[in-house]
Amino acid sequence: MYKPNKLLRLALVVFSVLFLGVFLSFQSKENTSKQDAFVRNELLKTYKVFSEMDAIAEMFQSNQVSLKDLKTAVTKARLQYKRIEFYLAYHYPEYVKKHINGAPLLRLEFENAKSILEPEGLQVLDEMVFLDEALNANTVFGLTKRLKSKYLTLYDRLYEQSLPKEDIIDLMRLQLVRLYSLGLTGFDTPGSLNAIEEAQVSLEAMSILFEEIFSNKQTASYSETASLFNETIEYLKRNTNFETFDRLEFLKQNIDPLYRKLKAFHSKTSDKNLEYSSAWDSNSESIFDTNFLNPYSFTELSRSEDSEDLKALGKKLFYDTNISGQNNMSCATCHNPDKGFTDGLAKSMSNIQGKTVLRNSPTLLNAVYADRYFYDLRAYSLEQQAEHVIFNPSEFNTAYSAILEKLETSDKDYKQDFKKAFGKNAITRKNLSKALASYVLSLQSFNSEFDKYVRGESSNIDDNVKQGFNLFMGKANCVFYHKVFQI
Repeated sequence: MYKPNKLLRLALVVFSVLFLGVFLSFQSKENTSKQDAFVRNELLKTYKVFSEMDAIAEMFQSNQVSLKDLKTAVTKARLQYKRIEFYLAYHYPEYVKKHINGAPLLRLEFENAKSILEPEGLQVLDEMVFLDEALNANTVFGLTKRLKSKYLTLYDRLYEQSLPKEDIIDLMRLQLVRLYSLGLTGFDTPGSLNAIEEAQVSLEAMSILFEEIFSNKQTASYSETASLFNETIEYLKRNTNFETFDRLEFLKQNIDPLYRKLKAFHSKTSDKNLEYSSAWDSNSESIFDTNFLNPYSFTELSRSEDSEDLKALGKKLFYDTNISGQNNMSCATCHNPDKGFTDGLAKSMSNIQGKTVLRNSPTLLNAVYADRYFYDLRAYSLEQQAEHVIFNPSEFNTAYSAILEKLETSDKDYKQDFKKAFGKNAITRKNLSKALASYVLSLQSFNSEFDKYVRGESSNIDDNVKQGFNLFMGKANCVFYHKVFQI
C-alpha cells in the first residue's frame, strides 16, 4: 500500500503528465490523421506510465511501497510499452535496444571495443524485479529514472512526426516477427515470463489502428484480416500457460497468415527511407520465406552486381588451394560443405602441419547475415572477413598482390572467368572480394522441410520436430542461448 506522504508525490507526477498531454493536444494540427492521433495518444500514455513507475520506484527506495507494488508498476509499464513498441522499434531500433527494451546482458560498445556497457531498460527491470531476491532499490530507481529520460528523447522526436498509413503496415508486420521471435519465446520477459499477455496487448493496439485506418475499405481482404486479428487475440486469451503454449500451431495458424494478409495493404510507393527498409524484404509472404531478409544489405556487394557467373567464379576461388601462400589451403579447408561448412574441429588447422589457429571455424551457412565477424568482432563484412584470413600468417599467409599475380598467370582460365563476370581488365582485388562474397552469400538454408511446412507447402511434419520446436522456443529456454534474429 502507498503511504499517505507519498501519495501526493505520485499525484503530482500524474497531474504533470496530464497537463503535458493537454498542452500538446492544443499544439497538434486540426487535420491530424487517424494513425497520427492514435500514435500520439499511445506515446503520451507511455510517458505517463513510465513516470508513474519511476515515482513508485522512488517510493520503493524509501520503503514506502511494497515489492508487489513495484512489480505491478513494472508490469503495467511493459504492457503499455508493448502497445507502441511497433512504432518506436521501427524508427529507432538501435536506440530502443540499447536504452528502452534491451536484453539484460553486458554490451560491447562497437565504437570502442574495450568499453563494456551495463544493460538498461524494461527487460533489465523485468528480470531484476521478478527474479532478484536481493533486490537493490537504488539500482531499480536508477534504471527507472534513466528509462524515463531516454524515452522522453524518443517522445520529443516522434510526437509531431507523421507517417503515411501505408507505412504502418510495415511497422505491424515487423512487430509480428518481434512478438513471436523475442516475445513468445520469453527472451523479452526473462523474469515475469508475461510474454503471452504482452503479445495480446500489442496485437490489440495494432488491430485498433488497422481498423481505424482501413475500415472504409469494406473488401474481402479487409474483413479477413480484421477477423484474423481477432482470432489471434482470442487464441492468446485462451492459451495463457507459457510452458504449454503451442508456438508452432500459433505460428502456422495465426502469426504467419496475419503477416501474409497484411501485405495486401502495403503500398509500393510508401516511404522506404527508414532503417529497416534495406535489411527486411517487405515483399516476403512468410516469416520463413527465402527472401525474408535482403542479403545484399549485409555485404558490400550490390544486387545489380551479382550474377550466376559471379557466384560460379566465387565458388571456383573458394575451393582453389593456389590462392593461399603455400598452395596448401583453400577456404574449403576450414569450411567443408560436407560438415555444414565447418571443419568439425575444436580449433582449426593452420597452414603449418600439426599446428592449429586459436579458434574453430563457424559455419558459412547464412553467414552473410552476421553483423560482425570473428570472436572480437573486428570485421564488418564478408569482404573484410576474407582479408583477415588472407593476411593471417597462420592461414593463407599471403597478400592480394600475390593472389592476383597467380590468377593472371593461372592455367585455369581465370582471365576468361573474370571477364565473363565483370568485363575486361577484371582481375582486381575488389572483384576478387566480390566473387568470394557472391558465393558465400548464396550459402543459405531457408528451404528446409520445416520451412516448407510453416509456409504451407507441405501438409505434415514429424511429431518430434513439432515437439522439439515448441521446447526450443518455449519451456526449454533454448532461445536464451541461441537467439533468433532480433528485429
